Amino acid sequence: MAKSKPNRSVKDGPGIVSQSYEMVPVGALSPNGWNPNQGDLGKIIESVHVNRFYGAILAQKSTGKIIAGEHRWRAAQSEGLQVVPVIWMDVDDEAAKRIMLADNRTSRLGMDDPNALADLLQGLPSLEGTGFDSDDLDALLADLNTTPFDGPGGKDESGKLKEQFQVLVDCGSESKQGELLEMLDGKGWTCRALMS
Repeated sequence: MAKSKPNRSVKDGPGIVSQSYEMVPVGALSPNGWNPNQGDLGKIIESVHVNRFYGAILAQKSTGKIIAGEHRWRAAQSEGLQVVPVIWMDVDDEAAKRIMLADNRTSRLGMDDPNALADLLQGLPSLEGTGFDSDDLDALLADLNTTPFDGPGGKDESGKLKEQFQVLVDCGSESKQGELLEMLDGKGWTCRALMS
Protein backbone atom coordinates (compact mmCIF):
# COMPACT_ATOMS: atom_id res chain seq x y z
CA MET A 1 0.00 0.00 0.00
CA ALA A 2 1.57 3.33 -1.10
CA LYS A 3 1.53 5.80 1.77
CA SER A 4 3.29 9.03 2.54
CA LYS A 5 5.00 9.76 5.84
CA PRO A 6 2.48 10.48 8.63
CA ASN A 7 2.13 14.13 9.60
CA ARG A 8 1.06 13.47 13.16
CA SER A 9 0.68 10.44 15.42
CA VAL A 10 -1.24 9.93 18.62
CA LYS A 11 -0.32 6.97 20.79
CA ASP A 12 -2.79 5.06 22.92
CA GLY A 13 -3.66 7.06 25.97
CA PRO A 14 -6.55 7.21 28.38
CA GLY A 15 -9.60 7.07 26.14
CA ILE A 16 -7.69 7.62 22.86
CA VAL A 17 -7.18 5.12 20.02
CA SER A 18 -3.67 5.00 18.54
CA GLN A 19 -3.92 6.90 15.26
CA SER A 20 -1.93 8.84 12.69
CA TYR A 21 -2.88 11.37 10.03
CA GLU A 22 -1.53 11.54 6.50
CA MET A 23 -2.43 12.28 2.89
CA VAL A 24 -2.99 8.96 1.11
CA PRO A 25 -3.52 8.02 -2.56
CA VAL A 26 -7.23 7.33 -3.13
CA GLY A 27 -6.39 3.89 -4.56
CA ALA A 28 -4.66 2.82 -1.33
CA LEU A 29 -8.05 2.61 0.44
CA SER A 30 -10.94 0.21 -0.03
CA PRO A 31 -14.45 -0.25 1.41
CA ASN A 32 -14.68 -2.60 4.37
CA GLY A 33 -17.62 -4.66 3.07
CA TRP A 34 -19.44 -4.35 6.42
CA ASN A 35 -21.03 -0.94 6.02
CA PRO A 36 -24.85 -1.15 5.96
CA ASN A 37 -25.13 2.64 5.45
CA GLN A 38 -26.37 3.68 2.03
CA GLY A 39 -25.44 7.34 1.90
CA ASP A 40 -26.79 9.79 -0.66
CA LEU A 41 -23.75 9.71 -2.92
CA GLY A 42 -25.17 12.40 -5.23
CA LYS A 43 -25.47 14.92 -2.38
CA ILE A 44 -22.01 14.01 -1.07
CA ILE A 45 -20.47 14.44 -4.55
CA GLU A 46 -22.19 17.83 -4.78
CA SER A 47 -20.75 18.79 -1.39
CA VAL A 48 -17.21 17.77 -2.39
CA HIS A 49 -17.61 19.62 -5.69
CA VAL A 50 -18.85 22.83 -4.05
CA ASN A 51 -17.09 22.77 -0.65
CA ARG A 52 -14.04 20.68 -1.60
CA PHE A 53 -13.05 17.63 0.42
CA TYR A 54 -12.85 18.35 4.16
CA GLY A 55 -12.20 16.28 7.24
CA ALA A 56 -10.50 12.92 7.04
CA ILE A 57 -11.42 9.34 6.25
CA LEU A 58 -10.99 6.91 9.15
CA ALA A 59 -9.23 3.74 7.98
CA GLN A 60 -7.93 0.57 9.59
CA LYS A 61 -4.12 0.75 9.60
CA SER A 62 -3.54 -3.00 9.16
CA THR A 63 -5.84 -3.44 6.14
CA GLY A 64 -6.40 -0.07 4.44
CA LYS A 65 -10.14 -0.66 4.80
CA ILE A 66 -12.34 2.38 5.38
CA ILE A 67 -13.99 2.54 8.81
CA ALA A 68 -15.84 5.84 8.32
CA GLY A 69 -16.07 8.09 5.27
CA GLU A 70 -16.68 5.51 2.53
CA HIS A 71 -19.16 7.72 0.65
CA ARG A 72 -16.84 10.76 0.87
CA TRP A 73 -14.07 8.50 -0.49
CA ARG A 74 -16.35 7.50 -3.38
CA ALA A 75 -17.17 11.19 -3.96
CA ALA A 76 -13.42 11.98 -3.98
CA GLN A 77 -12.94 9.31 -6.65
CA SER A 78 -15.83 10.74 -8.66
CA GLU A 79 -14.31 14.23 -8.45
CA GLY A 80 -10.94 12.88 -9.63
CA LEU A 81 -9.00 13.54 -6.43
CA GLN A 82 -5.66 11.74 -6.32
CA VAL A 83 -5.10 11.85 -2.54
CA VAL A 84 -7.32 12.26 0.51
CA PRO A 85 -6.62 12.95 4.19
CA VAL A 86 -6.74 9.76 6.25
CA ILE A 87 -6.62 9.02 9.95
CA TRP A 88 -5.09 5.56 10.26
CA MET A 89 -6.53 3.76 13.28
CA ASP A 90 -4.61 0.92 14.86
CA VAL A 91 -7.60 -1.30 15.69
CA ASP A 92 -8.68 -4.90 15.05
CA ASP A 93 -11.75 -5.86 12.98
CA GLU A 94 -14.12 -5.93 15.95
CA ALA A 95 -13.15 -2.42 17.07
CA ALA A 96 -13.33 -1.18 13.45
CA LYS A 97 -16.89 -2.52 13.15
CA ARG A 98 -17.91 -0.92 16.45
CA ILE A 99 -16.45 2.45 15.43
CA MET A 100 -18.15 2.28 12.02
CA LEU A 101 -21.51 1.40 13.57
CA ALA A 102 -21.18 4.13 16.22
CA ASP A 103 -20.20 6.71 13.59
CA ASN A 104 -23.27 5.87 11.48
CA ARG A 105 -25.71 5.54 14.37
CA THR A 106 -24.72 8.54 16.46
CA SER A 107 -25.03 10.87 13.47
CA ARG A 108 -28.59 9.62 12.88
CA LEU A 109 -29.59 10.08 16.52
CA GLY A 110 -28.98 13.82 16.37
CA MET A 111 -31.83 16.20 15.58
CA ASP A 112 -31.87 19.65 14.00
CA ASP A 113 -33.51 22.57 15.74
CA PRO A 114 -35.97 23.39 12.94
CA ASN A 115 -35.98 27.14 13.63
CA ALA A 116 -32.19 27.37 13.70
CA LEU A 117 -31.95 25.22 10.56
CA ALA A 118 -34.47 27.39 8.68
CA ASP A 119 -32.62 30.56 9.71
CA LEU A 120 -29.28 29.09 8.64
CA LEU A 121 -30.57 27.88 5.26
CA GLN A 122 -32.38 31.14 4.54
CA GLY A 123 -29.23 33.11 5.36
CA LEU A 124 -27.23 31.46 2.56
CA PRO A 125 -27.22 32.92 -0.96
CA SER A 126 -27.51 29.38 -2.39
CA LEU A 127 -28.33 25.93 -1.00
CA GLU A 128 -25.78 24.30 -3.32
CA GLY A 129 -23.42 22.00 -1.45
CA THR A 130 -25.51 21.90 1.74
CA GLY A 131 -27.36 18.65 1.08
CA PHE A 132 -30.63 20.63 1.08
CA ASP A 133 -32.61 21.88 -1.90
CA SER A 134 -35.42 24.42 -2.27
CA ASP A 135 -38.06 21.70 -1.81
CA ASP A 136 -36.48 20.75 1.53
CA LEU A 137 -36.48 24.38 2.65
CA ASP A 138 -40.07 24.93 1.48
CA ALA A 139 -41.22 21.84 3.41
CA LEU A 140 -39.34 22.97 6.53
CA LEU A 141 -40.86 26.46 6.37
CA ALA A 142 -44.34 25.07 5.73
CA ASP A 143 -43.98 22.78 8.74
CA LEU A 144 -42.78 25.65 10.93
CA ASN A 145 -45.69 27.82 9.84
CA THR A 146 -48.35 25.16 10.36
CA THR A 147 -47.04 23.16 13.28
CA PRO A 148 -49.17 23.17 16.43
CA PHE A 149 -45.96 23.92 18.34
CA ASP A 150 -46.05 27.54 17.16
CA GLY A 151 -49.16 28.06 19.33
CA PRO A 152 -47.78 28.37 22.87
CA GLY A 153 -44.57 30.16 21.87
CA GLY A 154 -46.18 32.25 19.17
CA LYS A 155 -44.19 34.53 16.93
CA ASP A 156 -42.20 37.64 17.76
CA GLU A 157 -42.71 41.04 16.12
CA SER A 158 -40.51 40.06 13.15
CA GLY A 159 -42.69 37.01 12.44
CA LYS A 160 -40.09 34.47 13.57
CA LEU A 161 -41.12 31.67 15.87
CA LYS A 162 -40.26 32.25 19.51
CA GLU A 163 -38.10 29.81 21.42
CA GLN A 164 -39.70 26.39 21.87
CA PHE A 165 -39.03 23.55 24.24
CA GLN A 166 -39.92 20.11 22.93
CA VAL A 167 -39.65 16.50 24.02
CA LEU A 168 -39.55 13.52 21.67
CA VAL A 169 -40.89 10.33 23.23
CA ASP A 170 -40.53 6.90 21.59
CA CYS A 171 -43.84 5.23 22.42
CA GLY A 172 -43.08 1.82 20.93
CA SER A 173 -46.49 1.41 19.28
CA GLU A 174 -49.23 3.45 17.66
CA SER A 175 -51.70 2.58 20.45
CA LYS A 176 -49.31 3.79 23.17
CA GLN A 177 -48.68 6.94 21.15
CA GLY A 178 -52.45 7.57 21.03
CA GLU A 179 -52.76 7.05 24.80
CA LEU A 180 -49.93 9.46 25.51
CA LEU A 181 -51.31 12.12 23.16
CA GLU A 182 -54.74 11.83 24.77
CA MET A 183 -53.27 12.11 28.27
CA LEU A 184 -51.11 15.14 27.41
CA ASP A 185 -53.94 16.83 25.53
CA GLY A 186 -56.11 16.38 28.63
CA LYS A 187 -53.48 18.26 30.64
CA GLY A 188 -53.54 21.17 28.18
CA TRP A 189 -50.26 20.41 26.43
CA THR A 190 -49.91 21.18 22.73
CA CYS A 191 -48.91 17.90 21.06
CA ARG A 192 -48.63 16.27 17.66
CA ALA A 193 -47.93 12.74 16.53
CA LEU A 194 -44.74 11.93 14.64
CA MET A 195 -44.04 8.68 12.81
CA SER A 196 -40.79 7.50 11.30
